[in-house]
Amino acid sequence: MGLREFFEPESMAVIGASREENKPGHVIFRLLKENRDKGTLKAKVYPVNPKAK
Repeated sequence: MGLREFFEPESMAVIGASREENKPGHVIFRLLKENRDKGTLKAKVYPVNPKAK
């Protein structure tokens, strides 16, 4: 594994993503998803929250 994989991942997970808009996990996931939608981020972004149903 080289530095390219670290700086240009194919996918990433946001541990602690939340549906509550004021939570940091929600903000981080939303910003990454917006960048993915704009094309500035190539990685797929996955929310992870073990408490979510």
